[in-house]
Amino acid sequence: MNNTWRWPIEHVHHISGTAGPLTFVGGGGDFDSSGAIRNPGDLDAQIEGAVANISEGLVAESCSLADVVRLKAFHTTDLDDWEIIATDRAAFPR
Repeated sequence: MNNTWRWPIEHVHHISGTAGPLTFVGGGGDFDSSGAIRNPGDLDAQIEGAVANISEGLVAESCSLADVVRLKAFHTTDLDDWEIIATDRAAFPR
């Protein structure tokens, strides 16, 4: 899992973890391995990158995007929320 992004901090930070039957992934934004945003100004590319990072975190816990039941997404754009929700949804398997 060498290509998973990491917070630019000294101590260990895991983006995913499992507790009983539940697996959690947090902070899976469109970040590179040094914590910088990979695609500033390109929301579609940021969503694609974030989903790729979420997928990496899930794989580390023996899960996949098909196992996701809830997604929280935060944005600071002027776009319609429903447009962003549709773009997020399109990134996941049916």
